[in-house]
Amino acid sequence: FRGPIMRRRPLVAPRQAAAIFEQKKGGAALSPEAKDILKKGEAHLKRVNDLEATYDAKSDAELRGEATALREALQQLEKDEDAPADVQARAFALAREAAWRVLQLRAYDVQILGG
Repeated sequence: FRGPIMRRRPLVAPRQAAAIFEQKKGGAALSPEAKDILKKGEAHLKRVNDLEATYDAKSDAELRGEATALREALQQLEKDEDAPADVQARAFALAREAAWRVLQLRAYDVQILGG
């Protein structure tokens, strides 16, 4: 005897998020909200890529000092406060350079955008 027959729970539709794509005649296009998010991400990516040459020229000891300075800057923030854009860009550029030096792996631009 296998016991009572259990019915599967009905599938629940995922919670509706802001639309990323708008349906248009001939296909889909990015919504205005998605375009704004993408513009902000591209600006962040440009700041990170601009810092890449700066961090590439620094020694390992200078990168450690930069990491300490970033850590102190982030600790001064309130718990609910977001880090300023320049601090975020410095942190991402530093992580990218450290990964390259240690692992010989460089984060792709889309990984920086998603970070």
